[in-house]
Amino acid sequence: NSVHYEQRTNERLDKIDEQLREKTALIDYLKTGLVTQERRVAILLEELRSQMTAAEGNQEVDLQKVSCHDFLDPLYLSFEDRFRGSREEIRARLTEYLPLVREAGAGTEERKILDIGCGRGEWLELMKDEGLSAMGLDLNHVLVQKCRDQGLTVEENDALSYLRSLPDSSLGAITSFHLIEHLDFDDRVALFDESVRVLKSGGIALFETPNPRNLLVGGCNFWADPTHLRPLYPETHQFLMEYRGFCKVDLLFLHPHEGEQRLPEEEAPQLASRLNEVLSCARDYAIIGYKA
Repeated sequence: NSVHYEQRTNERLDKIDEQLREKTALIDYLKTGLVTQERRVAILLEELRSQMTAAEGNQEVDLQKVSCHDFLDPLYLSFEDRFRGSREEIRARLTEYLPLVREAGAGTEERKILDIGCGRGEWLELMKDEGLSAMGLDLNHVLVQKCRDQGLTVEENDALSYLRSLPDSSLGAITSFHLIEHLDFDDRVALFDESVRVLKSGGIALFETPNPRNLLVGGCNFWADPTHLRPLYPETHQFLMEYRGFCKVDLLFLHPHEGEQRLPEEEAPQLASRLNEVLSCARDYAIIGYKA
C-alpha cells in the first residue's frame, strides 16, 4: 500500500509540475506580448504624428500607410520554445557545423559569418563562445530583441533586402537553419543567387532544412509549423545551388532517430531494417556549397 501511495503521490506531483510549467510559459507569452504591443502602439502614434505634421493638420491621416510589425511575433517565439527543442539541444546539434565554417576560413573580421533567420540565437551564441565573428538576421522583432539582450549582433530585416544591400565578396559564410522551407521557389533561387554574389572566394553557404526522405518528418512532423510551405527534395536543391553558381555542393544528412526510437531488428531484421531506413533515418539535411 505504501508503494502504491508513493506512486500516486509522485504522479500527482508530476502532473502539478507540468501544469506549473504550462502556466509559466503562458505568463511569459503574455508578458512578451504586452511589451510588444506597447512598442507597436508607440510606433503607430509616432507615425500618426509624422503624417499629421506633414499634412499640416489640413488633411486626413491615411491609417492604411501606418507601419506595423507582425502581431504574431510573440506567438512564434512561444511556438519555437514548445516545438523547436531546448537551447541546449539545438546548440549540441549545431556544433557539427563548426569544423565546416572554420575550414572555410570564416569567422574572422575580414570573413564574417551571416546567420539568416537566426531565431533564438543558439548558433550565434555558439559561434561567439568559439571566438568566431558573426551576426544574425531575423524578421521577428521579439526574437531579434531576445538575441540582443544576450549580447548578440542581430539586424531586423528580411534576407533578400539585406543581402542585396551588401557589396560583392563581402562575407566568409552564410548559414541558415530551417528557413528555406518557409520561402517560395522564386525567393529560394534569389537567396542562392545573392548568397553566391556576396561570398568571398572559398566562402561557404550552408542551409539546413527538414528531410522529407524520413516519412515521419515529411508526412507529419514537418506540418507542425503552420508557416512551412512544403518539404524540399534534397537533390533538387543540391542541383539548384550548383546551377546558380556554387561549386562542390554536398548534402549532409543529420539527426537520425536513435535507441528506443528505432524498431528492434532482432526478430525480423530485413523488415525492421527497411522500415528504419524510411522512419528513423536523418530528420534534417544540410545543403553545403562553396564559392570558387
